[in-house]
Amino acid sequence: MKNNKSYLMQQLNSVFPLFSILIYIFAFAVYSFCFLAGGLIGGKEIYNGITIIFGWFVTIGILMANLDWTKRNNSQLKKEEIKKSLEREAFKEVNKAVTNLSKGINGLGGGVLSLHWIYKMSKAGSTDFKIEDGAMKIQNDLSELERLESEFMLAVEANEIAVLKFNHYHKYFQMFLADSFKDIEAIKNKLLIFKIDNTESNEVLKYLETEGISLGYKYRDLLGFLHDYRRELMNHFQSEIFGEEIPERNPVFSNRKTLQKAAEKETVLKEWDEREKKAAGII
Repeated sequence: MKNNKSYLMQQLNSVFPLFSILIYIFAFAVYSFCFLAGGLIGGKEIYNGITIIFGWFVTIGILMANLDWTKRNNSQLKKEEIKKSLEREAFKEVNKAVTNLSKGINGLGGGVLSLHWIYKMSKAGSTDFKIEDGAMKIQNDLSELERLESEFMLAVEANEIAVLKFNHYHKYFQMFLADSFKDIEAIKNKLLIFKIDNTESNEVLKYLETEGISLGYKYRDLLGFLHDYRRELMNHFQSEIFGEEIPERNPVFSNRKTLQKAAEKETVLKEWDEREKKAAGII
């Protein structure tokens, strides 16, 4: 109802100047007819009067058009200012969440990757390491990483309208992390099985080395992807201010990808849809 009233007032405000001009023209026509019929004025006087009134109408029309343009321009500038302010806040919040998530990944990736070295050193008598301690460390790091992922997604969702362009990247991160969480959970459970079965140290060491290095590569990829995502944010929100753009990352190894190539929009959305249907029991 409020919007309807506002719209009606806008329409009345736009019609009122034209309506006023029509009244003036009608009044002048009546005035001219009466005086012309009474012989009080001639055609020349009417012509001069029309010229003067027309000139005033043109002047008033130009002034009104200029005022309307100024009003619209100021309104647009105000909207742009508000938009830029909201974008700056969105960038700060999401960028902070990206930084925290990167730190968490560094901690977990390094921890899992280093477990086989710690275990190897313990067998050589250099340190005291228990398999259950390794499993506990993985669980603690995993819980922290899940918390940081939640913070990241909350920051994205709270500013979704500003970063909607990158929605497929957000979905890709969620799928990537979900798969990684399963891998980490599997490593933790395997360590506990090793403990129960009293598995030989060489087999444990080989498993930790293989899985740890594999997971480490995945997390290095994810750290690179988060770097790429931050680059996208900076170019989107700040390139206009600084007049420059950050170039795309060039991976050191040819078999590694950037986020832009690993998370192509069509492919990501298709996989996301399939996972959603699978989770809902549709497929």
